[in-house]
Amino acid sequence: MNKLINMFITVISLVLIILFLGQTKAFAKNDNLEIIKSDEQYIIYVKDLLNKDFKYAVSNDEKALDPNDINLNYINAVKDDDEDGGNSVALLTEPATFIYIKDEEDISVIQLDLSDSFNKTDMEEVEKTSKRIKTETETKLIELDETKDGVKYKITVGGLKIVDDETAKYEFISKKLPDKDFTKLQELADELSEKYTEKNMYEKIEFAKEFYNTYKDEISNIKDWNEVENLEIRQPSDSINGDKYIIILKKTSKDDEITYDAKFMTSYREDEEEKIPEKVETKTVKETTKLPYTGANLTLVIIFALVIIAIVVVVVLIRKNEKK
Repeated sequence: MNKLINMFITVISLVLIILFLGQTKAFAKNDNLEIIKSDEQYIIYVKDLLNKDFKYAVSNDEKALDPNDINLNYINAVKDDDEDGGNSVALLTEPATFIYIKDEEDISVIQLDLSDSFNKTDMEEVEKTSKRIKTETETKLIELDETKDGVKYKITVGGLKIVDDETAKYEFISKKLPDKDFTKLQELADELSEKYTEKNMYEKIEFAKEFYNTYKDEISNIKDWNEVENLEIRQPSDSINGDKYIIILKKTSKDDEITYDAKFMTSYREDEEEKIPEKVETKTVKETTKLPYTGANLTLVIIFALVIIAIVVVVVLIRKNEKK
């Protein structure tokens, strides 16, 4: 009889183990997890459980334990301080190698890699992109005069005016978009401005990590910085309305604290045309007025000639008589 009871218990145990294993899921490191490091604690977001209640336990063992091990202490997930009502998260105040997650349907065993966590300060830096160094967009920053093909142009162009710490040193680089070196950053920046607020917290962390790493890689590749003069960054004078530029801005405070920021500028240009009047060359012409030849004039000339001849003849005769 005892043998039958023992066999029955063994069979039941095997059935329960098989059923249990069918409900247990094992995942790779940090699979379906995004982890934020804040001060001395780790905030763990589980991909599909942001809006669900769950329990979790952690261990420091080299190998995963049976999720029903009596040494595992399961506690309820807590809410983070997200402004949208809070997400269900697991909190760690000490390092761990495995996390065991129970919800209404499954038990998940996930190996942890806390070195892949994302610092809260870095996430805030991403969210403040284009706002870390204060600037204002100016549509009429400078006016230029240019003459071309007999037309005088008055060109008004815009740019960025820095309205931050005036005692700091500012440097920048400017690239017209699209640019092959900044294509990825441009795409991420567009997503940050247009779609970031629509993402849930898991997606925000996932996106912020990609943006941060891409952004830092681009900055590390910059070798030649241009110094900002008069706290102004002018758009190129040959730009046209609608041209887009990315400005990477570097601020060095008096205490040598360095801050980087990215600005995205759409160019503004206004041209006023003024046709230059053609020069009229003035020539002074000296003219001699001559009387026209007519019949009356010819008669007068003949009479005048006869008079002269008569006078000459008279003078000659008088001189001959004197000699006699």
